Amino acid sequence: MVAIPIAFFAAAALLGKRFSKLLACASTLIILIIALALIASTFVSGTINLSESYTFLPSLSINFSLALDPISLLLVTMSGIVLFAAALAGDVGEIDQKKSAILLLLFQVGATGLFLSGNFLVFFVFWDVTLVASFFFINALGSGNRKTASLKFLIYEIFASSMLLLGIMMLYTSPLHSLGFQALRGTLPSATQLTILIAMMLAFFVNMPVFPLHSWMPDAYTEAPTRGTMLLSGILSKFGGYGALIVLSSLTISKSYALYIASLAAISIFYAAFSMLGQKDIKRALSYASMLEMGIVLLGISSLSAIGLEGAAFAMFAYGMIMALMFLDVGVLFYSFGERDIRVLKGVLIEGRGIAFAFIFGAFAMAGVPLTAVFVGDILVFLGAFSSFGAYALVPLLSIILLGAYLYFVIDKMFYRAKDHSKPVYVMDRIQGLGLALLVFFILLFGIMPFIVLNAFK
Repeated sequence: MVAIPIAFFAAAALLGKRFSKLLACASTLIILIIALALIASTFVSGTINLSESYTFLPSLSINFSLALDPISLLLVTMSGIVLFAAALAGDVGEIDQKKSAILLLLFQVGATGLFLSGNFLVFFVFWDVTLVASFFFINALGSGNRKTASLKFLIYEIFASSMLLLGIMMLYTSPLHSLGFQALRGTLPSATQLTILIAMMLAFFVNMPVFPLHSWMPDAYTEAPTRGTMLLSGILSKFGGYGALIVLSSLTISKSYALYIASLAAISIFYAAFSMLGQKDIKRALSYASMLEMGIVLLGISSLSAIGLEGAAFAMFAYGMIMALMFLDVGVLFYSFGERDIRVLKGVLIEGRGIAFAFIFGAFAMAGVPLTAVFVGDILVFLGAFSSFGAYALVPLLSIILLGAYLYFVIDKMFYRAKDHSKPVYVMDRIQGLGLALLVFFILLFGIMPFIVLNAFK
């Protein structure tokens, strides 16, 4: 699967602007079809565990390993859905179509490779590939304050990569002398485990992001173009969640620090909720909503219970799609009405019905309304957290109430108050409507029938 986006990336770099979007759509659609076919196969067989390995540095016993298990399949599918929607409809108002398509394909190479990685060498390589694409999405294609936002993003990500590399080196130089994920389950000295845990979790906290390593996020999400924000919020943030899930569920020392990590998750959740309430730019507000949701993911992972880990994986799957939907919708909103300020926009429902309906659906889904994928993820996460931490784990549920109340205020302020409604300068075309509909469809599909993917976790 990794070879497919690499081939399309090379083709897009060589061919002209005329074919760039077509190649991006083709590559992302092929990966999505393969992922959905694998889910169908898994639903029938009940499990999936595939792997392959190639010799990379024989003198150091290092291999280039790829693997597919239920969690990685879930995240590959999510990234396939988000990437296809971004390739199809996410280029709202973008001028440099070729550069945007090439960066999207490079991002796809990194995302597909990371979620299919079989050891930390592959994980680290594709982690950095995606960071390169993300940096240029912000720096080269972003808006107003893109230079500052991209520089802050780069500084944080260099720190994250350094911490991740430190953890990997500690694992390789341990008596186990391995880069495999399974080596974390081996007998490691307590000091080595603690160093690996701290170093790697710092890296993952940056990408999720988690308070206090989050300050790059509001500027990066706000200044990135629509396509870039869809990928940053929908996929890049899940790199940290996926890595945290692997490390915390594998190291035996994690149980001693689970409560502290859960407490940090709760702090991050409420920090994001209250920060969101003070925003006037709807895109910036949604960036904090994304942070809130990743805090919920971390809460599920820190429970270290089977249902909590399953819930965290499914929540990442659901949150990836819902954030892509919301940022795509806000991108179309901004391009159509030339404004993102909640205080200025009003009566959008009158002349932007499709935009309004997509946003309202997304708001309900983010608040965890039943029959949406987010509801399933939230239920599993909080059940897992309750089983490990008791009633205290339910306190972060209040943040979802705050999120729902804020989104209701936004809907009432921007979409329904119509005495002097905003006038559009651009009408949403069918391809953008198709992108929104695609995301809505999958959010409902996996909310109504979550067993399609959860069957593999038996």
